Amino acid sequence: DVPDSFRLAGNIREVLNASGWLNVTIGKGMVANTKGLTIAVRDSRTAPPYAVFLQKAFTSVGIPLEWEYSANFPTGLVRIEIGHKPKIP
Repeated sequence: DVPDSFRLAGNIREVLNASGWLNVTIGKGMVANTKGLTIAVRDSRTAPPYAVFLQKAFTSVGIPLEWEYSANFPTGLVRIEIGHKPKIP
């Protein structure tokens, strides 16, 4: 499960960096209880406009990103967090 998270995070980072998205960080399975993918920002009022674009782009290709808000994040930071692979029934 964790190796899959690391591999997926590396793949997403590679694609985003190759496309010029150098200001998005990727977390690799760092949150123990997180399943699937989340997009984290400080709060919805100060989120960069491109955060919504990224969330919609991922969702449109079948990779839903749930929103996560954290007062510990610097304003303007967008982080895609890769959690554990959800079990598929």
